[in-house]
Amino acid sequence: MTAYNKDGIDYMFHCRTRQVLAAFVLFLLLTIPVLAEPIYEHSELQWLAPGLTLETIQRYLPDGWQEIYVLSARLDLPWIRADALLGDDVLTSPQSLVDMAQEAKAAAAINGDFFFIQGTKAPVGLTIAGGEVIKGPSPRYPRPTIAFQGDRASIGLWSIRGQITGGGRSYPLYGYNEGILPDDGIVLYDHRWGTAAPGGPVEVVIAAGKVKEVRVQGPPAPILPETLVLTGKGDGARFLAGLRVGQEIELSWEFTPPLTGIQAGVTGYPLLIEEGQPTGEEPAFLKGRHPRTAVGLDRSGKILTMVVVDGRSPFSRGMTLAELTDFLLERDVWTALNLDGGGSSTLVARRPGEAEASLINRPPGGVRPVPNSLALFLPAPREEIGRLHLETCYPREELGDPYRLREEKVPVALGGSRSFKAAGLDPFGNPLPLRPGDLTWSVIPEGAGYFREPGVFVGQRPGSALIEAACETEKGRVRAFLPVSIRGPAVRLTVEPRGISLIPGGKAPIQVTAWDGEGYPALLEAGDYRWESDLGRIEDGVFIAGGQVGGGTLQVSFADLTLAVPVSIGEHLLSLAAFAPSEGWKAEGYPSGMEAAVFYGSPVESSPGEGRSVALSYAFIDSYPTRAAYLLPAQPILLPPHTLELGLWVWGDGSGNWLRGQIRDGSGIARPVDFAQRVDWTGWRWVTASIPGDLQPPLSLERIYLVTIRPEERTAGTLYLAGLSAIHGAPAPAGPRTEAPPLRSGEEDQGGFRFLIFGDSKLEVGVESSNRRIFRRLIAQAREEGADFALITGDVVAFPEDRHFRSAKRELSVLRMDYYVAPGNHDIGLDGEGTFRHHFGPTYQSFTYQDSLFILLNTARGGIALSDPSQWAWLKEQLASSDARNVFIVMHRPPFDPRPGENQGFLDRREGALFNELLIQHREKTGQQIWVIAGHIHTFWTEMRSGIRHLISAGGGAALHVPEEAGGFHHYVLVHVGPDGVGYEVKKVQP
Repeated sequence: MTAYNKDGIDYMFHCRTRQVLAAFVLFLLLTIPVLAEPIYEHSELQWLAPGLTLETIQRYLPDGWQEIYVLSARLDLPWIRADALLGDDVLTSPQSLVDMAQEAKAAAAINGDFFFIQGTKAPVGLTIAGGEVIKGPSPRYPRPTIAFQGDRASIGLWSIRGQITGGGRSYPLYGYNEGILPDDGIVLYDHRWGTAAPGGPVEVVIAAGKVKEVRVQGPPAPILPETLVLTGKGDGARFLAGLRVGQEIELSWEFTPPLTGIQAGVTGYPLLIEEGQPTGEEPAFLKGRHPRTAVGLDRSGKILTMVVVDGRSPFSRGMTLAELTDFLLERDVWTALNLDGGGSSTLVARRPGEAEASLINRPPGGVRPVPNSLALFLPAPREEIGRLHLETCYPREELGDPYRLREEKVPVALGGSRSFKAAGLDPFGNPLPLRPGDLTWSVIPEGAGYFREPGVFVGQRPGSALIEAACETEKGRVRAFLPVSIRGPAVRLTVEPRGISLIPGGKAPIQVTAWDGEGYPALLEAGDYRWESDLGRIEDGVFIAGGQVGGGTLQVSFADLTLAVPVSIGEHLLSLAAFAPSEGWKAEGYPSGMEAAVFYGSPVESSPGEGRSVALSYAFIDSYPTRAAYLLPAQPILLPPHTLELGLWVWGDGSGNWLRGQIRDGSGIARPVDFAQRVDWTGWRWVTASIPGDLQPPLSLERIYLVTIRPEERTAGTLYLAGLSAIHGAPAPAGPRTEAPPLRSGEEDQGGFRFLIFGDSKLEVGVESSNRRIFRRLIAQAREEGADFALITGDVVAFPEDRHFRSAKRELSVLRMDYYVAPGNHDIGLDGEGTFRHHFGPTYQSFTYQDSLFILLNTARGGIALSDPSQWAWLKEQLASSDARNVFIVMHRPPFDPRPGENQGFLDRREGALFNELLIQHREKTGQQIWVIAGHIHTFWTEMRSGIRHLISAGGGAALHVPEEAGGFHHYVLVHVGPDGVGYEVKKVQP
């Protein structure tokens, strides 16, 4: 979270949240013409300079998430200037947008035009940079261009017409620095194209207005700053072949309309909005949902909107062109143009306090080099400090509850510390250096805590507070504020990872979190806790294994709490692949068409490992900057738990190329790993690739690949691979909790009411299994509790068939009380909702009993939206319209899985975090007590999370998932609701 100060104390950081879950204070209802109405929308508006802002928008729709980034700039302000950038300052050398912007010292930039990705790499259309036409419009692909002139911009269509005269003859000029040489055409190239012309049947080199050289069927002509090259084909080639060295050449061309006074221009396609109306254009090659980049202008042409939409990832599904158009229309854009999207969609910006622009969005597959971009510059001279930028030293998402979507206040443990940093800015957003003595630190109100050292705050009193950083300038005092939440006294600790498994000398980041009695967490900084271990040490929050092999614990202490973390130091090798033909390995080249092949064999009589090897041959002969040869298994290879490294025997060819692998984790995130930065050896060598410690298991290996990112290098060869293995540590034991779940909470009041919770029996008709025996005992025992009704967390039956439901209902009739069932995945199967409804009623429903609201949701298919997205709006309505004291929400699949390394919660973890965030916000607004009751994971478990009681009861007869000491026993839960609160008692059922 970031905050800014202007003229005292008002925030320059703006946060807006918009949800169909309108119980939130900040949630607004949004109507979108084409897009499905969002379940949730949150935006953060960040000031970059006067008249320049960056907005980050996160949306959750019934069919997935969207992450959208919007730069908004006022072109009529003299300190904001737009210009085009070129990769390495030429048209045919694509470059990372990050490098492009940093080298040019741009404040922000987005990728630009489509380009010939498998050919010349040049952009397709008109490019103007620094007031100079770098490339003419394409005659073959006439496309709109956004052009900047004076204090405004416009989007229009330009064309080129030219003529070449020499030797008493004339011929039409087809194009200028054009990527396509047509039949019978002539194209003019200068040094802004690149170091050499693209080549053609006949080329003429011109210097000082005269023919310097005529080249027929030769290699591409080099281009120097003082030379031009004419390239011809067909009749154009014959015209050029008739020219003689020394002849004077006259070149003339004109653009329609004229380009006089235009400072910058970048081309795109198609035009999305014209005079406030959607054009409806959607070329076939742009159909579907993908990452997108677009620019738009208001009616005056003075307000520029630059949009990048992420896609092709679990974080963002992308947009269709129609969705992109509607998004721009929402923002009152009068005219808009689509730019290159897909893997090219990139946005960089210089965030407040940063010296240079950095990557803002998350391009799929990493940052793709692009030939041109549209950049914004802040040419104002630096002045004295006018603002302060204040932020935490740790990423915000690591500080609090990982199962919350976001927390507006920075969490601080009582007695723990939080480190902050401040940066000075002049009135135009330029970063200015600050010395430690320039700042004073304080907290409002006094007594909430103190600063142990400059910028390091220690919480002393639970509640909300403001951190203030201030400095004195010639014009007065400049201040910035950041809100914090100081937690209550810590009642438990957690450590991630819950178990440490390393090879000797290995390293693992350690995160220690203190939880207060209401379940609100706060990350402890390394200086807050004490530690003790004979197997290693902690430095700056990183556990470093010693040289001793064995097992033991790491003792972590904070306040009066101590937690023992299992530690295992050792090394184990597991073969992952034999590289046999039966395993179905295949090869692919990148870009498409790049040569890559696989065959089985060895360069010598035998191979290391299991004696087999596979060969990956490649030919990186194209000049595209990134070229790769992929070796792909038939199916991704699942890695064993606690994999620390991958090992591989490689017969090197001395090519100097980069050898990598790609790992995908349990959340769908792909991450490259490095076997060797350069294959600069020949013969066999054992290489290893370290596995990042922040990946969510289970992990799988998707590919091994050779890659080069140097366009000047052209290599071809063969690598032999053998003995692919996983290097993993001994498993470090860790259950779903470090202590047994509490079986009782609260004393039962006089009055009120009682209800039962149980689930996951998975009954089958005609099968006298242990499931049925245990379930009958549970029903008989629970009937004697005198409860008012029962809540069943799903999976009553094993298969969604009438006969199983009828049999289960006969068993349940013994309860002699009303019961309500949340559907489980076994209850509905592939298409069994109708059968479920026939026997148990709606798949989601609610009822009120005395002073409590009960909501049953359908999460059987892996989440709320996956099961039935209409539940989100209904859930919001139920919460907003209820004044009940208590709210109990019942479902089958829980929002998150409490077991380490498992994911039987919502399949979309961010939906689970969104659900939790809704309830936390609702509780903080209304004061209602909220319980989330689930099944699916065959255990008993409960925990307070940020003020919400989460409880899993799934011990109704089916086989158990965890050991008994961690909650793995058959049971039901008796809940008592009284005037003084809600309590529960777990009743075990003997198998």
